[in-house]
Amino acid sequence: MTHTPLLDIRDISVSYAGARSPFSRKAPSVNAVRSASLQLERGETLGIVGESGSGKSTLVRAILGLTSYSGVIEFDGIDLSAIGKRERRALAPRIQMVFQDPYGSLSPRMTIGECIAEPMRLHRRLTQQERESRVAELLTSVGLQPAVGKAMPRDLSGGQRQRVAIARAIALDPQVIVFDEATSSLDVSTQAQVLAVIEDLGQRSDLGSLFVTHDLHLARRFCDTVVVMRAGEIVERGPSETVLSEPSHPYTQELLASAPVPDPVVQRRRSGELRAALHAKAVSRTQATSES
Repeated sequence: MTHTPLLDIRDISVSYAGARSPFSRKAPSVNAVRSASLQLERGETLGIVGESGSGKSTLVRAILGLTSYSGVIEFDGIDLSAIGKRERRALAPRIQMVFQDPYGSLSPRMTIGECIAEPMRLHRRLTQQERESRVAELLTSVGLQPAVGKAMPRDLSGGQRQRVAIARAIALDPQVIVFDEATSSLDVSTQAQVLAVIEDLGQRSDLGSLFVTHDLHLARRFCDTVVVMRAGEIVERGPSETVLSEPSHPYTQELLASAPVPDPVVQRRRSGELRAALHAKAVSRTQATSES
């Protein structure tokens, strides 16, 4: 029997037109993602890490059909580029996303209950009473009182809004959830509340998660597998504990060395080692250039 991963991404590339020079008629092409491949299994949390601009969010946008791409993206054996808009819409409930900005992802004109119920109204044949009951259940599952459903997004804190976004994402019982820097805009105490909800979701054996982050500590805590992106390319992949403890690629090593640690003595030592390594690399590059 042939094994079919939940997501099978092969040789994905995404290019954008760059700013055109006044001395050129043609705008240069910017390769945001180049020949990226990865697989997501059922019950797995896969981390996509890298610095800002490395192509993490662009790759996710391609997976969600929010930008054009070349290559193959298969969801549960279905080639997403080979189906029409109607078929893609039918698959939407099975792939959901939690965005970075919890306020921008919620309609300011709808109550919290209406925001959560909207996907059910579009994709499920439920009565209003059934939707209201489901909304109350979802709010409780993310640690909020059912009465919050009557509030407006502006009435909630950032952490509460992000938990609402998670409740909306799981309303249709998806098979894949994408967390795109879902906690980066929150303060530390609020992050802990949201991360507790995400951790509970990770216990579901049928749910696959893509966890996009630049925080290596979070990747180590939540992810089974990690891929590291640099300048649009995947440069390293493997079990999170292995990659984030004994990285083999120099870029991953630099990321780990630059990540802050709570011990100031250790942090100063690591910072010094990183500066020395970067200086040595710059000298080596200069010598290679002069010799050629």
